Amino acid sequence: MSSTSREDVVDVLKFVENAQGKFLRDDLDVCESKLGGVGVFAKRDLPAGTTLLQLPKSAIFSASNSTISNLLVEEEIDGVLALNLAFIYETTVFREKSHWYPYLKSIQVVDSQGNISVPPGYWSEEAKDLLRGTTLDTLYDALSPQQEVYEGFEISLHVAKKWNQEFSLPLPEEYFQINDDNDQEEIETKFLKFVAVAYALASRVFEIDSFHESALVPVADLFNHHVTDPDVKFITLFDVCELCGEPGMCKHLIAEEYEAAQEEEELRSNTKQTDGVLDEDMIKELEAETVDVEEEEEPKEKTLNPDECVDIVLDKDVKAGVEIFNSYGPLSNVFLLSRHGFAVEGNPHDIVHFGKEMVKLVKGNRVYKERATWWRDQGYKTFVSWLKQYREEEDDDDEEEEEEEQEDHDHANCTDHDHSDERWLSQLDVDFYGEPTPHLWAIANLLAMKEPKYQKFVAQLANETTATTISALEDHTNTATKKLLVQLLELKRIPGPANFNPHLNLSQETLSHINNLLAAETAILTGATEHLSN
Repeated sequence: MSSTSREDVVDVLKFVENAQGKFLRDDLDVCESKLGGVGVFAKRDLPAGTTLLQLPKSAIFSASNSTISNLLVEEEIDGVLALNLAFIYETTVFREKSHWYPYLKSIQVVDSQGNISVPPGYWSEEAKDLLRGTTLDTLYDALSPQQEVYEGFEISLHVAKKWNQEFSLPLPEEYFQINDDNDQEEIETKFLKFVAVAYALASRVFEIDSFHESALVPVADLFNHHVTDPDVKFITLFDVCELCGEPGMCKHLIAEEYEAAQEEEELRSNTKQTDGVLDEDMIKELEAETVDVEEEEEPKEKTLNPDECVDIVLDKDVKAGVEIFNSYGPLSNVFLLSRHGFAVEGNPHDIVHFGKEMVKLVKGNRVYKERATWWRDQGYKTFVSWLKQYREEEDDDDEEEEEEEQEDHDHANCTDHDHSDERWLSQLDVDFYGEPTPHLWAIANLLAMKEPKYQKFVAQLANETTATTISALEDHTNTATKKLLVQLLELKRIPGPANFNPHLNLSQETLSHINNLLAAETAILTGATEHLSN
């Protein structure tokens, strides 16, 4: 959901035009979306393959092409932190002097009520209670602040003061001006503004290439997210020079080839040759050659080189009047809310997690506790290995597509000291359609086994792992197992709908997104209970 105001849209489109970018203004309209904020709509029927936006990479904003890029390199600051710092300096220190300011000023760090917009982990405790017990809390621990974010803030404070003292670079006062190092309230206020920047940029960032890495792309971030049926694709040439961003041959690659040729010649002739390092004269000569070639090839009318642009292209036909959607990926509402600030109805990627409920169920039963301990220490690893092999044989391609998302899921809420012990709990979910994961079916079948069957199962597994033995954990028909799962589901407590409260410092829009997430988990829980009770 784009939070850009209608007023700022005018400046953004003008910026794109001045940057020699191409946006089909005659065929597209940017106006209010029913999802909130603004979106991009088709004015007429448009066929698949239509390029809606073509923007030179010089118009996108990244840490690598920002005003402070050289300072960031010297401090060895990169990635998300570098982009956040670059954005702060462009919008507070350089402002109108910045090439990107007409676009960057459209990115807001406050909500419609004027409250600083931050992820759930930085809400008040009262506000966090609205999501307590949800998957966002129990699986991903997203109601807890991230230590690395505060570490990034401390690094930023340090370099901002350093640059101010050494180069007289003005301090971004609203973020890094701390008048009293002991004033925790002032530090907290500045820190939350810093977090708000990171939150705002995370919802808009695109992966560009090996030079820019993550960057902000004008107009491209106005296309809203669709969970299942996006209309466009984002196109960029990723393999470029990491030092200058040029596609194909550039002076850096020429220099590398020259040095390699010199070294090869030295080895081949076994005579004294020049060093494999370019001197200043040679560098100037190469640069002059590059300039000459560019001047010779430059046409009278400037045209965009597709390799030096990013494009938004229609992936299918769209009808006049409909909103045109992009996709941020197959993300659940947990990720959408914690990373992008919104949640949608009917998200098929949603799940409900039962890790804490399983701990509670097991804790009150001696037999369950013994079996859960065995599962954690031995059975789980064996089952996962078998399941992985079984899935690879069944559908290798699907597993590869889900690998990245599954990795996030696997490592959710697992710190260094408890990772091996708690991994088995991170997989205990029910999906959007009310179906338990194979891992949840497995532990439920194990706990529901009669004692003789359990002892025989463990003994067989200790002697030889066979598909026949393991497959007993995949039984979806056992009445005792279903009854146990219903018992587990009944332990889940999902908060009721959130109502507006000015003390929460949450906008009505944010509360609406919270309620989307709560409604989704409640529906999944209800559906799963009905499914297992039949």
